[in-house]
Amino acid sequence: MRMILGCVGAAFMASTFVTPAAAQGTAGALAADPACQTLTPGAAGGTLPRGRSVLALRWLGIANYELSYRGTVILLDAAWSRTAPARPVGFRVADAKRANAIMIGHGHGDHVWDVIAAAKQTGAPVYGGPQVVDYLKAQGIPDAQIKPAATAGVVKFDGFTVEPILYRHSPGRPPAVQTAMSAYEKAFAEIIRARSPEEEKEWEAIGDRSGPGQGIDQTGTYAYLFTFDNGFRLLYTDTAGPPTDGLKQMIAKTGNLDVTMVGYQGRFLAARQNDESLPIIRLTKPRYVIPTHHDDEGGGARPDMPIYPLAMAIRDELPNTRTISPLYRSPICFDTATRDYFLGL
Repeated sequence: MRMILGCVGAAFMASTFVTPAAAQGTAGALAADPACQTLTPGAAGGTLPRGRSVLALRWLGIANYELSYRGTVILLDAAWSRTAPARPVGFRVADAKRANAIMIGHGHGDHVWDVIAAAKQTGAPVYGGPQVVDYLKAQGIPDAQIKPAATAGVVKFDGFTVEPILYRHSPGRPPAVQTAMSAYEKAFAEIIRARSPEEEKEWEAIGDRSGPGQGIDQTGTYAYLFTFDNGFRLLYTDTAGPPTDGLKQMIAKTGNLDVTMVGYQGRFLAARQNDESLPIIRLTKPRYVIPTHHDDEGGGARPDMPIYPLAMAIRDELPNTRTISPLYRSPICFDTATRDYFLGL
């Protein structure tokens, strides 16, 4: 596999730089695609990939990603709103103007708090577990737009298909982690700054858009398998639960994946989070791993998770797997035919 790197656009990458000679041919053409040279997501009116085999991914904070391919835009999770002092993503719910589908991993607030607005603005069908379905119905989204993941089957798009697979949510936080989170939030307010009254109201309003949480673990969490016509395969997850029988059966049928996107969320001790995130990586043995859910999710009261403990563990166990961790909105472009990739901006 080959990689070429644009401007410095990664918090950490377990990869090596290539020589100019290696950056020619298909990899060079990949880097030249206009979609791989802009920070503007396709959902916000940005350029979509022009190459027939070019896939573009963009991290939009937490576990939100945009996937674009052959004119199709898919939003993975829908929770972009932020409140200072958290860093802005550079993509707001008002920017979600175009989507062919919205696919929700599970219905916790930090994965769905903008899904109602996004569904209304784009008119896109929304896929998710039963809790997400109930939430959409309760908020007045038309039945025609609501697609239960359990019965969706294989969904076809131009050049690829998507199959929802029942997954598991990550285990609950141990008491010590909850204690650490409360202490961090208090220290953050004292050392950095507390939210202003206006910011507090804004953050409360975001929280009011949280979806239901009951039953998420057993019935409400889904992974999505993207299979491209040329055999390239990508698995999206927005949490880090243990692999389910359905996922194991899928891997037994398809073999190793090209990309696995896995939750790596706030446990405060990154090495401990490895215990939750590594099992699915070991199962899928992908060429590339893209962590998600490792940043401050909105209120400025959670620390970013360092990625290097996960990337080092992956390098030690799976030396042919590379870890990619982009900045917000930086394009990660793959040539699905050659498996080359380019990280821009």
